[in-house]
Amino acid sequence: DTRRWRLLDAGEGVSGPPPSPRYSHTMSSVGENKIMIFGGHDCDNFCQSDELWMYTTSPSSMKWTLLNTATGVIGTPPSARFGHAMTTIGKKILLFGGKSKTRDEVKLYNDALLFDTEAFQWTLLPQNEAFDALTVRNNHEMVSVGDKVLLFGDDSSPKPSDGENSLLELVFGRVHTWPTTGASSFTGIYDGDIIVIDKDSLWDWNSTLSLCSRSFLPCSLTIQVDLNASLVIHRRGDGVLSCEAARGCTGIALRDVNLSCNDKIVARMGPLQVSGDGAVLSLVRSSISNCHAMTDGGGVRAYNGAHVVLSGCTFRNSSSQGNGGSMALVGVRADIISSSFFGCTAAASGGALFASEYVRYALTPLTTSINVLFCNFTKNLAVSGGAIASNEHS
Repeated sequence: DTRRWRLLDAGEGVSGPPPSPRYSHTMSSVGENKIMIFGGHDCDNFCQSDELWMYTTSPSSMKWTLLNTATGVIGTPPSARFGHAMTTIGKKILLFGGKSKTRDEVKLYNDALLFDTEAFQWTLLPQNEAFDALTVRNNHEMVSVGDKVLLFGDDSSPKPSDGENSLLELVFGRVHTWPTTGASSFTGIYDGDIIVIDKDSLWDWNSTLSLCSRSFLPCSLTIQVDLNASLVIHRRGDGVLSCEAARGCTGIALRDVNLSCNDKIVARMGPLQVSGDGAVLSLVRSSISNCHAMTDGGGVRAYNGAHVVLSGCTFRNSSSQGNGGSMALVGVRADIISSSFFGCTAAASGGALFASEYVRYALTPLTTSINVLFCNFTKNLAVSGGAIASNEHS
C-alpha cells in the first residue's frame, strides 16, 4: 500500500519560503503540476490575506512562489478575504465571494475574479448575466464541471438555518482579447464569452458585423476593460457592430469601455446599432467620443422595440448629419442614468438625443419612452432641441 502522507518541505527538496499558517483559504490544482492557494486567515483576530501562492509539483522543481506584481502578475487582484470559494477552469482559476473583517466592519463579497495561470493576469468579471443571481456568499463551495460551475451553500446570514441551500449552475464564458479583423476574428467567440480590453485596441474593419447573422457568430457580446478605465478602442474607419433581435441577437454590453472614433471621418452609421424587441444595449461606465455619422445617431442608433440602458456613461463631441448627435432612439425604451453629453451636434434635431416613433407598415407605430435621471447636457447643438428633441408621438 503506497497511500501515505509525506511532509513536503526543504528536506524533501522543496524550495522557496512556504505560505504562513492560515485557515479558511482555498486551494485548487491547475494542470498536472500547479497548485494555487489564495487568501484565508493568517492570524488569530483581524488578519486576512490577499496572497496568491503557486506550488509547482514536478519532481525536478518542487517550489513555492508568491505571485504578485514583483513576479509579473498584472490586473487588479482580489481584496484580502477568507471563506471564499475557488475552482479551476482549464488553465484559469475562478474565485467568488468570501468575507473580510476588521474591528469596525464585516464586509461580504459577491465579486468574481479569474486568474490566468499562464498569463499571470487577474480579470474582474462583470456583475451581469451569469453572475446576476449571486448575492454575497461566505463559506460556500464551488466546483467546475466542463464549461459549467456549480455553487452551493452560504453562511452569511446570522443563523445557519437562514443560509442558502440552492444549487446554482453557471455556464462560464471564456475570455478573449479584442478582435481586429472583423467577422473572421469572432468565429471562436460564443454566447456568454467576454472580450477583455487589456491594452489600447484598434477597430480596423469597415463592414457591418451583425451578431447572430451567421452560425459562427455570437448572439450576445460583452466587452469590458480589464486593468483600468483609461484604455481605448480606436475605431479608425467605418465599422459597425449591430445586434438585431430578428436574427436572434440578444444584446451588446460594454463595461468601463472607452470607444473613440476617427474625428476626421464621417461614417455611414454610428458604431453601435441595436434593433428589435429582446435586443438590449447596455453601457456601464463607458464613453463614446468623436463619432460622426451621415445617418441618425452619431454614436448609437436603437430602433424597433430595442431597450437601451446607460449608467455612468459619457458621450462627447459626436455628431449626425441627420438627427441625434450622440443617440437616435426610434420606437425603443431607454433608461439613461447618471450620464453626460458634451459638445454633441445634429444637423436636424436633437444635439444629444433624438426620440421618435418607429413606423411599421399596417401596424401601430412603436413609441419611444425615455427615462432620464441625474444627467448632464452641456454645449449640445441642433437646429431644434439642442439637448433632447422628440416628435409629438414619442
